[in-house]
Amino acid sequence: MSRLVTTLVLLAISAVAGFVAEMLGLPLPFLLGPLLVTGVIATALPAALPGGYEFPQWLRTVFIAVIGLMIGAQVTPELFAGAERLLASTLALTGFVLLALGYNFAVFRRLGGYDRATAFYSSTPGGLYESLALGEEAGAQMPRLILQQFLRIIIVVTVLPIGLSLWIGAPVGSAGGMTFARAAVPWQGVRRREAGTDPNAPLIMRKDDLRVRRFEEKAARVTIFAVDASGSAAAARLAEAKGAVELMLAQAYVTRSEVALIAFRGEVAELLLPPTRSLTRARRALAELPGGGGTPLAMGLNTARELSSSVRGRGRTPSLIVLTDGRANIDAAGQPGRKQAGEDAKDAAKAIAREGIDALVVDISARASREGGDLAETMQARYLALPRADAKTLHAAISSREPA
Repeated sequence: MSRLVTTLVLLAISAVAGFVAEMLGLPLPFLLGPLLVTGVIATALPAALPGGYEFPQWLRTVFIAVIGLMIGAQVTPELFAGAERLLASTLALTGFVLLALGYNFAVFRRLGGYDRATAFYSSTPGGLYESLALGEEAGAQMPRLILQQFLRIIIVVTVLPIGLSLWIGAPVGSAGGMTFARAAVPWQGVRRREAGTDPNAPLIMRKDDLRVRRFEEKAARVTIFAVDASGSAAAARLAEAKGAVELMLAQAYVTRSEVALIAFRGEVAELLLPPTRSLTRARRALAELPGGGGTPLAMGLNTARELSSSVRGRGRTPSLIVLTDGRANIDAAGQPGRKQAGEDAKDAAKAIAREGIDALVVDISARASREGGDLAETMQARYLALPRADAKTLHAAISSREPA
């Protein structure tokens, strides 16, 4: 086979191995799966690869660039804002890495007889791709370096957690989905008598004791605020919404949730803040939030429904929160008129109900209004009357009404 065909075949086999590893519940499936299968091919079936085959350097560079992009994209202003809280742990981690690197280097040099470059890059406690790339540039013996990094990953993410779990009798690390002691403990008396061991001997484990617990991962939640920014009370409403959005964003990293913001006023409904967990971005959008004009409630509801459908299409769970008094006076076409505006708003609310979108209507008029309650009933949404509530009260009420 040509080198190009070999590379394409290996990529296809690696992709299949990744999916199989994921089905088996292995940790880091799309790293361990390809790593295991290509390692077996390279060692047990060397004739399957062309003589002197190496993975194309240009393709390797592309993958390294993607990894760099993924890491760099996680750096946000919030990370630097909390730098002082991370100082102690960062210093401790730095010290640990240096000690581990020095100890491993001494072992590889004195016991393994490795050259300096191979020993150094085999000793790194992390950074698989970087170690291989830099080690190759430094003239390391690549077969030895690849073997050591291969063994490091296998031991750290599979063998070590399972071994610790067997030792202490409780799931640890990547073995967190496995349990041993709970299945083994009831049989210890019988097994010790059969084996003729001391009653206080360590647990006697058998392969049937292994239990793999599979967890269903909940889809990330996206909370969509649709804010009525119209009329003379707009300033008070917007202040409440801004505060509630910021408070919910503060919990986003814990709950894996995101927040989006839609404002409707005059003759338009605008998506001011697409789904995000960035507090800096949210504050910028909130600071620019306009107010005043008519109430195009139907437009706001339709925009919120469309965004909810888009969120669902990306595998996430939308949760809609509408802050309004329910008194529409601009219809779906942008024309004034309470009657038509009310009918259009009712149709938009029914469309949200048909799609089964989880929704909450927060009535922010000075007094609880009939229109707000009717809107919630038509949307099949929960209803919350909070006249003149501040941001903290609004946030607490929303959090208590959100589904688990």
